Amino acid sequence: MDGLAHVVFGLLFFGDRSLLLWWLFFSAAPDLPDVLLIPRFVRNLLSRYGFRNPAREGRRITRVWKPLVRATHSVPVFLTVFFLVWFINGTPFLPLFAWLAHLGIDIFTHSRKSHPVEFLWPFSSVSFDGWAWSRPAMLVGTYVALLVLLLYELL
Repeated sequence: MDGLAHVVFGLLFFGDRSLLLWWLFFSAAPDLPDVLLIPRFVRNLLSRYGFRNPAREGRRITRVWKPLVRATHSVPVFLTVFFLVWFINGTPFLPLFAWLAHLGIDIFTHSRKSHPVEFLWPFSSVSFDGWAWSRPAMLVGTYVALLVLLLYELL
């Protein structure tokens, strides 16, 4: 699912207004490694118009990007961070559950062909062959659901 939808779902379902920025951050945080792909996208776009081929830079970005995505979409990594923060603070930091909700959504909305979520990484590379959110029906359904929930929240 795209970052905007994660943030809106996070806002709607974890709307503790006192910690709103934390809820929003952890709703989107697992997708932050995708920011590394922006230079690759721009270079590929420029190469279509006669600028130099960005293949070398693309491989370097991918070597960094893939492990970061695996880590940010891993339930064991989430649990490690959650319990570490709990140990340090002496109390659980509930906005971290927005990260777990993000994982729960992504596990079932990513297919093995399009960014499979290896949710047990580093222990296993198992993934679920979900219904990709990039499919037109899923994409429309996601944004219709968000619109209905936003209207419900506002009314």
